[in-house]
Amino acid sequence: MDDQDKMAACERLLREYRFTQCQLTLHGEMVRIQVSPQGFQQFFDTTLRECIVQRLKNVGFTFVSLDLESLPIQPTGELDPPLARDE
Repeated sequence: MDDQDKMAACERLLREYRFTQCQLTLHGEMVRIQVSPQGFQQFFDTTLRECIVQRLKNVGFTFVSLDLESLPIQPTGELDPPLARDE
């Protein structure tokens, strides 16, 4: 699976779990996830976090990283930005 396919799979997976404000960055065999403050809170659920990590590893990543600096909060009424692809 190439990087573009991996990114698409990650985007679908995070949207399944209702992460709408997030950014993904590929670093070789690692994917870095940056989410909104509300999304960051969701990762405190051990079962959810372990499920997401395992599914991302099944996509082909060796490491999954959650960035401790969350994305800025979107003002009320604005649409969530699409998932970004930073390489």
